[in-house]
Amino acid sequence: MARRPLDGVRSGTALDFPAARVYTLGAMALAPELVEILACPKCKGKLEHRENEFVCHNCKLVYAVVDDIPNFLIEEARPLA
Repeated sequence: MARRPLDGVRSGTALDFPAARVYTLGAMALAPELVEILACPKCKGKLEHRENEFVCHNCKLVYAVVDDIPNFLIEEARPLA
């Protein structure tokens, strides 16, 4: 999914710099640095971000995002289809 800056971010502001930029990824607004450091709570592996979920291909689990909040409870993750 393509990343795009949040509405209202003006050029020349502190938020215009790539390190401080916040992107909307689907319906969720997350800094790219945050998405980059997120890890699977079960295996500590890398997560793939999809529109409203995070996927761990190592564990084959999918963690839902509800109301813009990622739910990383292992017990509530669903199996990857």
